[in-house]
Amino acid sequence: MIDLQIYIPWVTYYMNYIQTFEAGGLESDWSENLIDGAAFASTGALAFWVHRLQNCVLFRDWECALQAEQKAKRLLSTNLAYVEAADVSYYGALCRAAVFSRATEKRVREAHLRALEEHKEYLELLAQSYPDNFTDRAALVAAEMARVQGRLTDAQSLYEKAIELSRKLKFVHTEAVALEAAANFYSDQKLSVVAETLLGYARYAYRHWGAEGKAQEIESRLTRTIHLERKKPANDTWGEHLDTRAILTASHALSSEIKLSRILEVLIGNVLAHAGAERCALALHRKGEFRIEAEARTSLDGIIYVIESRQVQDVELPLGIFMCVARTQRRVLLCDASRCGDFAEDPYVSQRGLRSVLCLPLLKQSELVGILYVENNLISGAFSEDKTTLLEVFASQAAISLENARLWAETQESNALREAAEEELRNSREELARVASLTTMGQLVASVTHEVSQPLVSIATSAGAALRFMRLDEPDFSEVEEALQRIQSDSTRARDVVHSLRALVKRSAPSFSAFDMHDAVVEVLLVTRTQLEKHAIRVESNTVPGTSLVWGDKIQIQQVVLNLVVNAIEAMQEITDRERRLLLGSSTVKGLVRLVIEDTGVGIEEGSADYIFTPFVTTKSHGMGMGLPICRSIVEAHEGRLTVEPSTPRGTRFEVWLPAAGGWASAQLASGT
Repeated sequence: MIDLQIYIPWVTYYMNYIQTFEAGGLESDWSENLIDGAAFASTGALAFWVHRLQNCVLFRDWECALQAEQKAKRLLSTNLAYVEAADVSYYGALCRAAVFSRATEKRVREAHLRALEEHKEYLELLAQSYPDNFTDRAALVAAEMARVQGRLTDAQSLYEKAIELSRKLKFVHTEAVALEAAANFYSDQKLSVVAETLLGYARYAYRHWGAEGKAQEIESRLTRTIHLERKKPANDTWGEHLDTRAILTASHALSSEIKLSRILEVLIGNVLAHAGAERCALALHRKGEFRIEAEARTSLDGIIYVIESRQVQDVELPLGIFMCVARTQRRVLLCDASRCGDFAEDPYVSQRGLRSVLCLPLLKQSELVGILYVENNLISGAFSEDKTTLLEVFASQAAISLENARLWAETQESNALREAAEEELRNSREELARVASLTTMGQLVASVTHEVSQPLVSIATSAGAALRFMRLDEPDFSEVEEALQRIQSDSTRARDVVHSLRALVKRSAPSFSAFDMHDAVVEVLLVTRTQLEKHAIRVESNTVPGTSLVWGDKIQIQQVVLNLVVNAIEAMQEITDRERRLLLGSSTVKGLVRLVIEDTGVGIEEGSADYIFTPFVTTKSHGMGMGLPICRSIVEAHEGRLTVEPSTPRGTRFEVWLPAAGGWASAQLASGT
């Protein structure tokens, strides 16, 4: 049995709200005074706050709406009024989305966003269970969520979905709300023609619902008059004046494309389909000139497209009209071009007896990006105000999409050029590294030849002596043994030289393992000994076996040491006023192995440390300037660093820092220790 003490106040207050809503105003006092009555139970209170929430949202009183939402949510915890719960989530979500955009404090914005997400999840749950009742509401709230999160393309398609679902379900009230929300969205995107068109349809929807007060409120917000009939024939509907679906579909289609060819085809296809044109052409402004990028015309077999870049002079067009739009950036609309108007004498117009013409500028932030030309030579006045407004909508969206496509194409081209340049640079560096390595090896050929030939000559001499001692009547076996020992020693020396050289020139994938820096330095000094002796360079090596274990590729590190030693030799070979000395020392500092290579050569200038590591820069009279850059890249690939500074009093000091075996030391390297 119905409790009349609850039901009668509920109906009374609801009817009062309807009267207020139809009258077009919000009265904030009358309802709260009545609700304090003792007979007003929680069900009536819930109904009151739900309708207060709806009214405040529709009339954009956000402070009032927030208060109503919070009170309604508290009452919902004790009521199982599912319809009211859906209304609270629907209008509460619209309220939260609106105030989120107006809030400035991060904490407040986050709170509104959480509340919006809760409302959205609840409506999505209802839409899954009752699709014929709530899918339109869920779509609109999803659109608002996409808007506040900056997902504009998603928001655009979701607004369209919400409008279409409302129409399909014949919910004129949610259709009106969705149309108004979409209009606000397009207004924020500076698409005023689309926004005002949708706002005009929202006004009609509110009137169809019976909300005259809301319709009047929208009418006061319209900044321009869009030609829409105030009264409709009985067998007509309010949505047939301008194809709103065409606006949304075309705008969504354009915004979802990024390739220029597809945008051109979508744009001119929609123009022919919705504007009653026989032919259209699109010109884009590129590098100071206009070029026709797309053309389409109707035929018995459908639309014929020509997507090809051509000069304007090569396409049949009324050049006078075209250049007028390019100069003034204003549209030209002619109802009967060949009979009246300023362009009747244009050769194309007069020869073809041209009738209906519309030429529109495509503007993005007041910059002319293109021109859209349409014609209909069958009838005069083919392009009505409605169709012209539609084409202006297309033009505004097209300008944005075309500019985005241009930027995307330029980015793709730039990326392709950059990738090609990077690939070419990598190949060049690899080749230069190989050549530089071979050049260094070539400088060592004489030294290695001498190093190997010396023990070979000694082996031959010792072998000959051993044979002579064996042929004596009384062989001297002690002399034979001594000769054989010399042969063994010299063969070992020759083998070590060949092994070291082979390791240095070997090309293979990096293989990381622990190795002794002392051994690596000794092997390099072995293959450079002849050059060091030739130039009278005294070597001081303070590396100690087993004290400086490095984690890395031994061959690559030896190539670095070899290059630095050869550079030191070349830097000292012309020195005559002081001792030529090469110092090599290693130590372990905080998990890092430091190798110092210091010479007394010509030295470097202060501040040139980074300069000498620049590719193709060299301080020598020969060479390509790739040795030191390659050395640095090898060391950095080992998570190490290579530094250089002038030595005291003269010369150059290189330091190679590498991770010690047993753990990386990136933290110490980063801190510059």
